[in-house]
Amino acid sequence: MPGGYPAPPVPGNYPPPQISGGYSAQGGHPALPMPPEIAQQAASYQLGALTQLYPANLIKLIGFAGIVLVLTVIDISAVITNNSNVIVFLILLAAAIYAIWYLVTNFNVKAYIFSEGLIRAQGSKIAVMRWEHIEAVWEKIVKHRYRGLITIYTSYNYTVRRGDGTQFKFSSGLKNTKQLGATIQQEVTRRQLPKAIAAYDSGSPVSFGPLSLSMQGISKNGVLVPWNQVGQVKLRNGWVIVPKQGSLLAASRTRCSLTSNLQVFLQLFEYARQRASGNFNPQYFPAR
Repeated sequence: MPGGYPAPPVPGNYPPPQISGGYSAQGGHPALPMPPEIAQQAASYQLGALTQLYPANLIKLIGFAGIVLVLTVIDISAVITNNSNVIVFLILLAAAIYAIWYLVTNFNVKAYIFSEGLIRAQGSKIAVMRWEHIEAVWEKIVKHRYRGLITIYTSYNYTVRRGDGTQFKFSSGLKNTKQLGATIQQEVTRRQLPKAIAAYDSGSPVSFGPLSLSMQGISKNGVLVPWNQVGQVKLRNGWVIVPKQGSLLAASRTRCSLTSNLQVFLQLFEYARQRASGNFNPQYFPAR
């Protein structure tokens, strides 16, 4: 099936999404471009209105590949006259191959964001995900530094796992990937946080990759730290750091990229910590 999993039944009065050339209902602005096959899938899965389109960032993709190729060609002459540069040349050659592969695999990727889900399109391959059908999101944010000191650019990469186990990647090859990732995290958190709180309140542990939260405390790979020994969680340089009360050592350190549904984890952590300390403020958490 084109969307990748069974579509929900479509009510007879469900309005079809707008196709390129129309106008949105908000202020008469031109509707975002949407091919007919995308519109058909959006209607079948009841995704609602198209709110944002994230196409491939061709300037970035072509520029990255071009720069690496130019550096590789320049280095060929140096290798011919000086064998000591062979290692550098091999590194550049590997980078050039990767850059070409990255360009080929990402130049036709698009992400369509709707009010009730998203579509990932790569050529004729179309994958549909309603927000409630996404069970996990991982984000990997990497700062690329020159000689380890000066940040050249920051890449944002997101992996989404649908309820049927299929995974999809959204890389920095797209325009505004950071904004795309923030939208995905926000929509998934809106739907997953109430479920996580309900599971926690029922006494069940809630897992986020190697981390797990329960009424007893926070666990990493089965090692439990009770709530009365846990400080406020921090995000630092790509790590989830949980301080240990009265100690300079952290109770746990986990890479953000390994922590599924990071925003759900952070909010459930605060919920659990407040409940354990007796300073619970329900107005900061969704109705359960």
